[in-house]
Amino acid sequence: MNSAVTRATRRSFSLLAAARSAVRAIEAHPFQRRSVSGTSAKADWLGEGKRVGKQAALFVPGITVLLGWPYMAKTVFDGHV
Repeated sequence: MNSAVTRATRRSFSLLAAARSAVRAIEAHPFQRRSVSGTSAKADWLGEGKRVGKQAALFVPGITVLLGWPYMAKTVFDGHV
């Protein structure tokens, strides 16, 4: 038998050790934490406005076509299909 397997079979199960390893597996790593010494970035409201404007320029006509085609078909064909 392998020495690692022998040690693993002799080692007793510890609930505390299992809980500790589970918490360590899900804890935040240093690169995920916010820096204490750094300052927060200012809000870019102009950039957000441009982004929302571009999205609205595509969304409004798109959703109008998507939801309005039955009404337009009824109006255009007027029952003459």
